[in-house]
Amino acid sequence: SGIEWLGDIPSHWDTTRFKFCCDRVVVGIAEAATHAYADEGVPILRSTNIRENGLDTQNILFIKQFFADQNESKYLYENDIITVRTGYPGISSVVPAELDKSQCFTNLISTPNKKFDPHFLTFFLNSDIGKSYFELLGWGSAQKNISVPILQNFYLATPILSEQKLVVNFLDHEIAKIDSLISKQE
Repeated sequence: SGIEWLGDIPSHWDTTRFKFCCDRVVVGIAEAATHAYADEGVPILRSTNIRENGLDTQNILFIKQFFADQNESKYLYENDIITVRTGYPGISSVVPAELDKSQCFTNLISTPNKKFDPHFLTFFLNSDIGKSYFELLGWGSAQKNISVPILQNFYLATPILSEQKLVVNFLDHEIAKIDSLISKQE
């Protein structure tokens, strides 16, 4: 790969920075929103909802539609990637269909382009390589933080889309086996 920490990769794979895998990488709503909280409305995701194994949809807050619309450039869409910015920076999840047109507080939003599977990118961000990268480049003393440029400049291996899907299917299968063993053990 020419990148020491990435190691060897198949010769037909390439490496690139995350920003070249996405059409947008932005920060979600970064202004006070307590005035816009509602019992129902537009879901707004927080860092506590973002997990390596998918979004935790319990304890989701809601905001009023007018406030969500004021921040329309920050909408989350199905298959976007939402990444924790503060606390456990880099932890990422793919936005499912039921949260299409939701919002998030100060987390990072990435929209993969058509050449990249969002689940493949998320597995890479959540990998040991990703965690090491964000730990190394995150800033702040009490809690680590990452910025849009830090996420954008993350290097990753980039197989063609069909191989990305094979990798995702393999990992999903292996994770399901592990989850089943853990469930049986518990």
